[in-house]
Amino acid sequence: MNFNSMEYFIVLANKKNFTKAAEDLFITQQTLSSHINDLEKELDCQLIIRSRPLELTYAGGVFLNYANKIYEQYQSMWNEFNDITYNKRGEFRVGFNHSVDVSFLTEIIEYFKKTYPNIKICLYEETNNSLYSSLISKNIDLAIGNFEQQNNKVNLVDFYSDRIVMVTSKNNYGFYFTEERETSITLKSVPIIINSVDDYAIKIGRKFMNDNGFLPNTMMEVNNVNIALQLCKKGLGVFFSYKTIIENKLDENKLDDLLIVEIEENNGYDVQFAYRSDTYEWNILKKFIKTSKKFVNDKYHTKLDNGR
Repeated sequence: MNFNSMEYFIVLANKKNFTKAAEDLFITQQTLSSHINDLEKELDCQLIIRSRPLELTYAGGVFLNYANKIYEQYQSMWNEFNDITYNKRGEFRVGFNHSVDVSFLTEIIEYFKKTYPNIKICLYEETNNSLYSSLISKNIDLAIGNFEQQNNKVNLVDFYSDRIVMVTSKNNYGFYFTEERETSITLKSVPIIINSVDDYAIKIGRKFMNDNGFLPNTMMEVNNVNIALQLCKKGLGVFFSYKTIIENKLDENKLDDLLIVEIEENNGYDVQFAYRSDTYEWNILKKFIKTSKKFVNDKYHTKLDNGR
């Protein structure tokens, strides 16, 4: 039994579709089907039911459990031997949530790749809960987001502290706030643009609006920051997000007619690294964390600490 067949089976079991699994593996469906057939012949039992979506037989479920464990050990072995031989190669899977600015992350990766050009980095954007599940199920090596220590299988490392801000058009909504950020008595109702994948920012935003006499009215739901900022620019609502993301987007798009309001003096949003403690701690993982923290300290320290 070869490890390629085992990996192919794991991907097929997760995708539940030959076409999607083959695309992810960069092989033909015929090649994938041949590997699955070989596994079934070797084990002398049926592993999958070729339906839509594809289903595992009882034997397939048992094999998947073993395959995940064996493949994880196989990957850990290669990671450790790469460290022993100083062979800086391998696949490093990083998951991040939407609170981490993509341009910010790509700069870190560019910085990292200068030292480790042969490391293949795979990026996955997910919600916080999905990130944690992916980490526990060993689908990613490192998660970047906001986490609570839920069990001893996960190590957390502080990355940086961000802040929640409100974005609004200066022309249409700037008059609601004085320099002291006091709410105008004329304020009755404000349309909110919600980031559909967000949890924390809108929660804090609603609390801020309720505490200051706003009557929030959800008018639009988007999952793209650039679209949300353009809607704000046109005076169609206010948007709650993360300071680093907004400042980078404003710099990129030159949206000078937007106003950023920090909504609470002591409102911080801690971004952390999370990785499993029950597998070999690959040196590349430690180097990526160290490189990222150094990058933030060297290039973003002033921006991230501004207003704290």
